[in-house]
This record gives sequence, C-alpha cells and structure tokens, in this order.
Amino acid sequence: MNLRHIAARLYVAARPVVPVLLLLSAMSAPIHAATIYNASADFSYAANPNGVWSYNVGLIPLPFVQSGWGGVPGEMFWATTLAGTVPPAWGKAATTPAGTTDWLPGDVIVHASNSGSGGADQGNITWTSPGAGYIDISGKAWDAVHSPGRDDAWSLSLDGDVLASRPGIVGVQRGDAAADFANNLLPLKSLANLTVQAGDVLKFEVQKAAGCCGHFSGLELTVSLVPEPPAALAASLMLTSLLSSILWRRRSSSHGS
Repeated sequence: MNLRHIAARLYVAARPVVPVLLLLSAMSAPIHAATIYNASADFSYAANPNGVWSYNVGLIPLPFVQSGWGGVPGEMFWATTLAGTVPPAWGKAATTPAGTTDWLPGDVIVHASNSGSGGADQGNITWTSPGAGYIDISGKAWDAVHSPGRDDAWSLSLDGDVLASRPGIVGVQRGDAAADFANNLLPLKSLANLTVQAGDVLKFEVQKAAGCCGHFSGLELTVSLVPEPPAALAASLMLTSLLSSILWRRRSSSHGS
C-alpha cells in the first residue's frame, strides 16, 4: 500500500472527527459574553470622562458639576461653568420638574448649545470602545421640554460616520416611533454588528435647530460590545481548517491516481 492510499484511508477515518475537533477547539477557549454599556445606568458625577463615557462641549469634557443649572431645582448637571447658565449641559434626572413634557427620574438629559449648526461648542456624549470587537447600538431621543419657538436636532455617529439623525425633536415623545434611532437611520446604515477597534468613538450630539437657544432633550443609549475571538480560539479554528483542507487534498489526489 503506497502513501497516497494510506493518506486516503486516514482522511476517511478522520473526516467524521473534524467537526468534533472544531467544536472542541471552540469550547476550549474562554467564552466572552457581550458587555452592556448604558448611558443612564453608567452615569456619574464623580469624574468626566467616566470610564468609556464622556459628557462634552465640543471636544472637551465638561469640567464642572452644577446644582440647579438652568433654573431647574433638584437637578445636577455637568456644565461649562461653576455658576451661571452657559450651555451645553448634561445630567441624569432625579426629579420630574414642573412644566416639563417628558422628563422622568433616571433619564439622561441634555441642554443643547445656543450656537446652532456648525458651532464648535455642541453638546455631545461619547462612548469610546475599550477594545476590538463588534457593537450593537440601541436607543432613542425625545423632547424633554422646549420653550415655544425652540427646537433641537440630533445625530449619532461612529468615528465621524453619521449613522442616524433627526432635524427636529419638538413634539417627539419617548414612546413615539420617531424617537427611536432605528427609525432615523441614514440610507445603507445599520446599528447592528458594527466593527470597532480600541479607541473608536460613538457620539450622540445635539444642536440648536430653531429659535434663540437650545433646550432640553432626553436620551436613552445602550451599546453592546462583543470582543473579538481570543487569539487562541482563532488559531485553533485556523489549524482545524488547515487540517481538513490537507486531508481533502490528499483524498482528491489519491482518487486521481
């Protein structure tokens, strides 16, 4: 019996085992579940940036925490100043202030800048990926309270690539379809299974769209990150695939002899 016949018999014997080897290789590597990041659950007044999150004016994290910012009693905001009302500002609601339209405890609330489109001082919240992997994004934005004549626009982008946007928010309540990011996608864009590397930045930004000034919007934002497979798993899968390919070629060659 020559070597080709031996290789062919080995292939026939090993072929049923290849899927098992593949499964065992995958099972031997650590399992990495998705890590969930939520703008409300993770919100903090202790530091800015706050882990993967940052509450910003333009490119700069807001430096001060101010109580009662903008004349809203019982609420705290990350702000541009220790005193006075110079938007933008970011906070997590503790109350339901009088006169608001859709503002509940636990909501992430942002007051847009007064400069409008093109200004360098737009209010935004960013999530910076801690590692390589794949993300799913979900959330919504709505009208928390806007004085007559005011309106705000918003956009959601990943490393500068706009995924979703809305030109106005007045009258949009959290339960409306119009509030959901998924219903404001740009053509050919998606919020699911997006590839990220360490340091990639997801940004939600608001800006004045009408009137003298920005006003208050509510935000829900959740990011689910699944890390890339560990190197050991990737290597084992490649090795199994290579073994299967070699056995197949040997079998094909033996049949051709």
